[in-house]
Amino acid sequence: MKKKHLLKKFDFQDAMDHYLENNDLGEYIKAHGQLKKPSIKKINIDLPEWFLRELEIEASRAGIIN
Repeated sequence: MKKKHLLKKFDFQDAMDHYLENNDLGEYIKAHGQLKKPSIKKINIDLPEWFLRELEIEASRAGIIN
């Protein structure tokens, strides 16, 4: 029987959201105890203030920030 890979890398947030909505990760959690935290890389970027405000509004709507 071919083993299904439950964790994979995604190029786009929508692809990851779709995958998580349509796959049960219960077996992976049972086998490994918990899901691994995604690796996060911090970067510095200069943005216009208006763009940053709009980005914060959209992040708030998406529930990413308060």
